[in-house]
Amino acid sequence: MKNIKTGIEILDKLLPYGVPRDNFIGLFGEGGTGKSVILYELLYKKLEMGEPGILVCFEDVPRSITEHMKNFRWDVTKFKNFRFLDCYSFRMETRVPSDLVKIVTRPSDLDSLTETLFDIIDELDMKGKGIVVFDSLTELMTISNAPELVDTIKDWRARGPKERSVNFIASIHYGLKMFNDVVDTFDYIMDGLIDLRYNPEIMKQGFLLKEMRIRKMKGTFHITNWTPFEITDKGMKELKKEKEVEKK
Repeated sequence: MKNIKTGIEILDKLLPYGVPRDNFIGLFGEGGTGKSVILYELLYKKLEMGEPGILVCFEDVPRSITEHMKNFRWDVTKFKNFRFLDCYSFRMETRVPSDLVKIVTRPSDLDSLTETLFDIIDELDMKGKGIVVFDSLTELMTISNAPELVDTIKDWRARGPKERSVNFIASIHYGLKMFNDVVDTFDYIMDGLIDLRYNPEIMKQGFLLKEMRIRKMKGTFHITNWTPFEITDKGMKELKKEKEVEKK
């Protein structure tokens, strides 16, 4: 199986031989550490490569996500092989489906959600190509039964990354004690674990310095050092040493 580059310089530096196509990856971090932006950039880079992509959104409406991505010059609406799976708009009185948006009216029905997701995956002919990003699994935890959700994640991993060789990447929030047991379970279910944090020593000085590390990535060599980064108007960038010194 051929490994693939992400197209994001800092990630490709930490994963010099690329990411196996059959990996389900978790992006873990506190609020504000850049999880959503990184997911969006990973998705957009894949679409630019000509591969299909799906954004499963639990925390915001597709319209808002689209506008947010355009702030980084990432216009997903121009790609015919892209879809939103909207698991947020069920909360709203006005719902706006389109050719790009499939609305799930009961995302807490995990069996129905799963079948809808894989219908779209098959519609886009995602076999050995493409990416599915979930933002975020933490929100799905709030509306579903924990054991059922864990079993569903196992099914997604088997039917998506393992059977169809499609990368799945999901954001998960740290810091919510009521979900700690489920998050710990994800640690062993998922093939890859990427951690985001604020540097604790720099935070004591009154600054917020974002860092990331590849904690685990099955099937490929990876560098595990904490690496500082910043979110710019062009996406995720490694924070150079001179800039880090200035922030200190």
